[in-house]
Amino acid sequence: MTLSSSWFWPDVSDRKNALAAIDESFWVTMLLAALAAVSTFIDFARDWQADDRLRGFAGTAFLVGVGLGIRQKSRIAAVAGFALYVVARLAQWVASGHSGSIIFLALASLARWHGVRGTFAFHHFASIAAGTPSIEGSFCSLRQPTQETRQKSEPK
Repeated sequence: MTLSSSWFWPDVSDRKNALAAIDESFWVTMLLAALAAVSTFIDFARDWQADDRLRGFAGTAFLVGVGLGIRQKSRIAAVAGFALYVVARLAQWVASGHSGSIIFLALASLARWHGVRGTFAFHHFASIAAGTPSIEGSFCSLRQPTQETRQKSEPK
């Protein structure tokens, strides 16, 4: 599988790839929130009246909340974030008469769709069994024995 095909439609059939799709969606959502915050600040810099411009900050806060929900592997946050992003961009297109960047819309929507796929796939996997050692625990078994453990293991 090539890099482009793995990005356009990643395989989420195992836990590692599902988590990668979730992380991708999280970071794209945070990028969208940052862009919304910057554009709202620029809009405020032109005119300091707080009328409808406060919706920009509310939208940014919503995006951050959705991003954190995706990071916590929430299926509801992933679906809501994807659906509301696509609907809002299409409504903006209809209202303004121009689409903006179709490529950006497609790539951001696709990345957010990967988050939806990743969260559903992640919850489809069985949970990790209790008592399974962590990576840290696995490496602790490889460490060098201390003087105290050598004395206990030596025959007397």
